[in-house]
Amino acid sequence: MNNILQEIYALNVEKCINDTYFDYNEVGCEAYGETGYNSFNNIIDAYKDYFNENTIFYDLGSGCGKLVFHVGIMCNAKKSCGIEYSQKRYQNSIDTLNKYNINNVSFINDNFLNVDFSDATVIYLDNTLFPLKINKQIYEKIPHGCIVFSRQMFKESKLNGELIKNQIDAATNYGTNSLYIMVKKGLKPKPCKFDHNGECLICDCWSSDCAYVRMINKDYKYETKEELQEMFKDLLDEESL
Repeated sequence: MNNILQEIYALNVEKCINDTYFDYNEVGCEAYGETGYNSFNNIIDAYKDYFNENTIFYDLGSGCGKLVFHVGIMCNAKKSCGIEYSQKRYQNSIDTLNKYNINNVSFINDNFLNVDFSDATVIYLDNTLFPLKINKQIYEKIPHGCIVFSRQMFKESKLNGELIKNQIDAATNYGTNSLYIMVKKGLKPKPCKFDHNGECLICDCWSSDCAYVRMINKDYKYETKEELQEMFKDLLDEESL
């Protein structure tokens, strides 16, 4: 299988030239760069616990699909999916998939912001030239507990203390070695406990105005952030505080 992967990585970059119009503010930049075989192997080796038969991997802007095949073949992932807006790049991925018939690999031709990737456990994206608007939209869609490898830092991940400091030799073919790693933090399930009238006994609110939901949504119209965290201090995931 490694021989197959080497053949896939040897695919001429010219085959990934784009012929689809990209609206920069809606789908990001059409520029194409690659993370090579050795660079991506370094990422996998550094985070082996995340790359296994239970992995659900998404490459957002997957180009010709090389990283998607890498995870599908070398990690025997449960699911390895590439989302690519360029019709030509997507088609090249499909042609490769049809040639080698790898069952756990799939591709979607769409704007990744339109795709549900809420089952992801691992995400890779080269967002070097993405506008802040799109980065923010991507961040909001990342599921809790998912590890993300990106070429531009998500501002929100720094603010929320989700960044992992680790130096990995993961250079791209256009020269950057910048790699930002984060794990999206989350909260424990909604702890509501209702009385016979439908009022929550924990936050003393109706279900339509749940204080726990307000805390998750950072809605401080009734209580301050500190008051909400104090209210649910025994239920909060320590990683989320």
